[in-house]
Amino acid sequence: MGMRPNVLLDKCNWSLLRIFRVIVQEGSLNKAAIKLFLTQSAISQSLKRLEEQIGETLIIRTGGKFYLTATGEIVFEASMMIYSQLMDYEERLNTEKNSLSGTIKLLVLSRIESTRYDQLLHDFHQKYPLVDFQVDVLKSKEIQQLLLQKIPALGIGINQSQHSKLKYQTLINQKYALFCSDKHSLYTKMFKVLNKLKVMDLFLFRVSN
Repeated sequence: MGMRPNVLLDKCNWSLLRIFRVIVQEGSLNKAAIKLFLTQSAISQSLKRLEEQIGETLIIRTGGKFYLTATGEIVFEASMMIYSQLMDYEERLNTEKNSLSGTIKLLVLSRIESTRYDQLLHDFHQKYPLVDFQVDVLKSKEIQQLLLQKIPALGIGINQSQHSKLKYQTLINQKYALFCSDKHSLYTKMFKVLNKLKVMDLFLFRVSN
């Protein structure tokens, strides 16, 4: 029985052809199963389905070995050509991704100190070297207002409340502390409640919001 007309175009799927290619390359169903992290039964069933779709036997197994039929040789050659073309397209897609260019506008709060933030910018530049950053330093309130005006930008700031029309994601878990000099009455003292601080004179920095 000859191969059905246009069976490779109309019937076969890449998954079955891929499994068949690996079977031939590995030289056995068992090795192919290990390579593809599948059971030998699943590999055998995939081969059977492919042979049913094509309408011919592709592999003849005898004495613990197998060899390809004439049709099997053709299908294997086709699977290798498809694999090679897909690898080429994959490489071209990756090249296209890496060739991304343009400018990203960042609206940021001053005094951001974070290794995660630094690493994020570094990794992005390594992956997309043709992309530039335009960084504007603003107050958090101004950043949110500009984003609400649909300015095409990313904002990094301190937000005590979130606006329903903006999407937020935590970038840095910032910690704050109170400090005093060795001349202060609270120096070296430990306390669990903050009532004592209510009567103290404090110097505070204004949060840029």
